Amino acid sequence: MTLAVNNLPDVPDVSPCNYLEIIDLSYNAFEKLQGIDTAGNFISPLRGLDRLIELDLSNNKIQWVDGNFFRTVELLDLSHNALTSVGNEAMIGDNMQNLKQLRLNENQLVLCDAFFYQISRLPYLQALDLKQANMPCVCEIPNFHGVINTTSVVLENPAGCLLHEPTSVCIGPTDATFSCNGRVSKPEVTAFCKKQIKKYRPDDICDAETGQPKDTWHNPDPSSSFSLSFSLILLFCTLLV
Repeated sequence: MTLAVNNLPDVPDVSPCNYLEIIDLSYNAFEKLQGIDTAGNFISPLRGLDRLIELDLSNNKIQWVDGNFFRTVELLDLSHNALTSVGNEAMIGDNMQNLKQLRLNENQLVLCDAFFYQISRLPYLQALDLKQANMPCVCEIPNFHGVINTTSVVLENPAGCLLHEPTSVCIGPTDATFSCNGRVSKPEVTAFCKKQIKKYRPDDICDAETGQPKDTWHNPDPSSSFSLSFSLILLFCTLLV
């Protein structure tokens, strides 16, 4: 079912259509995954879709998600929204066990080790797009290295420091990637990390004890040194100096 490009302010109630396997709700104006029924009551419009495999919610204004909606989904696109967090991160590892591809790129996310721990619990995840996420250097995220054993993680590399003019770089298995035009293997990442010159402390962004983003930290403006783009420049470019 396709309801894309309709400028819908609320997610329509599609729960009676429990036979649906693919739903495209991209390019609307949703701010939350909550709908309103004909009586004006708030409802969970994606409940009960037990056969849903692909869900496209990209290019909306969604600020928060609930993993209870995505239990059967294998391909989930939440790119180009206004997400600042993924809510209770435990919902990822507990409720999204069927995921194979997860697109979170072009949001306002702040990601720390707790997020990557939950991602590491997804047994079938093949590709994870995190372009423009805010997070420490990958070398400072312990569970990131476990994730890339089985999952290709797509990160932004706008400076093209390491590879030939890539717009993004994939780290992890090379046979399960999307949305990137350059690749870096896990051994290369490990080698880079050993040589890395640290330019700032990762605990400026993340709480070292909980692995969660600090409440006192906020999304930077494009010039901030804590953006993912700058972090990748530090990770890759300093090695060439």
